[in-house]
Amino acid sequence: MGNVATAFTAAFPLASNVDPAACQALGGTIETQYAAPFSGWSLNATAVASLPAPPAGWIARICGADAANARYLVDAFAGVPSLTLRRANGTGASPSAIQSGNVIARIDAFGYGATGMSSSGRANWEARATQNWTDTAQGVKWVVEVTPNGAFAAQDAFTIHEKGVDVVGSIKATGGMQTSAPATKTGNYSQVETDHWLIFNASGSATLTLLSAANYPGKELWVKTIAAQAVNSASSNVSPVAGGASGTAILAATAGKWALLVSDGATTWHIMAGN
Repeated sequence: MGNVATAFTAAFPLASNVDPAACQALGGTIETQYAAPFSGWSLNATAVASLPAPPAGWIARICGADAANARYLVDAFAGVPSLTLRRANGTGASPSAIQSGNVIARIDAFGYGATGMSSSGRANWEARATQNWTDTAQGVKWVVEVTPNGAFAAQDAFTIHEKGVDVVGSIKATGGMQTSAPATKTGNYSQVETDHWLIFNASGSATLTLLSAANYPGKELWVKTIAAQAVNSASSNVSPVAGGASGTAILAATAGKWALLVSDGATTWHIMAGN
């Protein structure tokens, strides 16, 4: 690394001095140092010759000066600065499709313990494929990982996916929680993902087609009727508040009846409360 650091210092004493010829000279020095194509390079602004060993698979390292914030900067004017991370399976010569569960991209936060750097990231952003990829099907989700106090392995804490957001643990909402507004229905209706409150004002009994419980574990749906008309499920997938066999009944034919339904993530919507 010393030769590369020396070459960089000589070529770029000031940021304004960077020019194509100097870049080529530095590139040539790197290639000479590590053999083309080079396997890794390091820019070290400290006076320390031997830094903590980088993690496996490293390609480039930039180290700021002691007691100074190290910053990677990308400017754009009338354009969008971006960081692009790409993945394919297979090899560089013969890439193949990403598969469900593959990590497409990842940003890791390492830190120093009592005697050395952590062996892996302890707080991470990760993009994971949610299906086998084709040119027209490319599902993905974002996962945030954190490490609990007293532990040394990151675990999933927060996931953003096509059906919404999954959180491990509780949510503290200083400004309160906001959901979709109540929607009034005057007849039969099929539930959609964004429904949270449904008000029925039908002229006859209404049929509510609920989402598949298996696809929405723990999802809540509040239902009430302001007309003296029953509200029933289109399938026998509703468990009464007192338990027992599932049926179709949700609300009796009395104005003011209401119920809270919760999906069990399997086959059934359970009435957890009501009148």
